[in-house]
Amino acid sequence: MVSFIIESMPQIIFIIVCILIMYKAYTVKPEEQPTTQNEEPEEIRCPHCGSTKYTLMKRGFTFTTGFIGAGKVERRCDNCLKKF
Repeated sequence: MVSFIIESMPQIIFIIVCILIMYKAYTVKPEEQPTTQNEEPEEIRCPHCGSTKYTLMKRGFTFTTGFIGAGKVERRCDNCLKKF
């Protein structure tokens, strides 16, 4: 049993190092987060008429794509009724 552990030690170390590298790659670094909290987000405007009034709607089922993207949200302008 002890000889098996000694023989497989390089593989165990390799696996541990790979796990640590993957952990560091997927953790969020604090410098990537926005530093200022006072900035207001830019208003979303309709690309067709420039209005800031819109309604959020789910895409739903379509005959061309079926249920692909059905859970995504679309915006519909309340002024010109175009989706964007």
